[in-house]
Amino acid sequence: MRPSSRIFLSILPAAASLLPLVAAAGTWPGWSGLKHMIVFGDSFTRIGYVPGSSPAPSSSNPLGVPAPGRPSSNGPNWLAYLTRTYNAQHTVLTHDLAAGGATVSRNLVAGPATAKMLNEQLAEWLPLVKGWTGNETLVAVWIGINDVRLGWQSDVQVESVVGEYFVQLQRMYASGARNFLLLDVPDMTRSPESQALNGSERAALGVYNTAYNSLLSQGAREFEAANDVVVFTFGMGEVADDVLDRYTEFGISNTHEFCAAYENRQYNGNGDWETFVDANCTAAVGKYYWLDKTHPTSTVHREWGRRLAGFLQAKAPQ
Repeated sequence: MRPSSRIFLSILPAAASLLPLVAAAGTWPGWSGLKHMIVFGDSFTRIGYVPGSSPAPSSSNPLGVPAPGRPSSNGPNWLAYLTRTYNAQHTVLTHDLAAGGATVSRNLVAGPATAKMLNEQLAEWLPLVKGWTGNETLVAVWIGINDVRLGWQSDVQVESVVGEYFVQLQRMYASGARNFLLLDVPDMTRSPESQALNGSERAALGVYNTAYNSLLSQGAREFEAANDVVVFTFGMGEVADDVLDRYTEFGISNTHEFCAAYENRQYNGNGDWETFVDANCTAAVGKYYWLDKTHPTSTVHREWGRRLAGFLQAKAPQ
């Protein structure tokens, strides 16, 4: 699982007929200069937006679905916080194509049969962005959590997974995308799901997780060097570790368990995603780090959104 010397060497761009974005030289207009954000990912990113049936994002509803949508956090996720809460200065129209259970490719790490994988999500963006320009659009990708969770126990090499990831990014580039935000995978050995593993299994999961992030970082540098693009990488895992290590400073009291009453609760839209209390649980839902065995609560997503907003706002135009 050691990183190879090149991640996406000899990738061929997609056919020019797939160009929905008006291509421009890789230019980052600054966060305040963005008009659109296209987001790919899994359940950590999903808000329930359905291309073709959900209303198009607008200045009055930049997510295209009633806030906070249907996220795995049962409250606003990082993307909702980034788009709405920590973006008061201007409006970015966010098209979220993420799907629960998604992996980079079902031909490598299968995931659920009904999940839309990264390449399938990419096919959905083509009709959305026709006429936009690449330098007014940010493409954000947060995928790999399920590849790590499932891939470590298979014979799928992590190099193959990350290599296919950059095949898909190259297709996005060929479709006109010029600004990219790539997010890494948190340490999944700290999730409740991993507690069922023995020591050697948890170690193998950790090695796969670390290798994925290392290859992602290396591939990002190569991708930017080979194309006229701007690529930002951000450590979602670093934020997750910080919240887990200093949990009381974020109002959290439980970092090891989840309460099934919250896991199974259907969000009712009244804004109590951090304060709701169920008598079967030891604290309010927002006091837990974990909503279930793999997904953090909205409390954690709020910190992800806050720090990511600060990171992007600090990136000067180039």
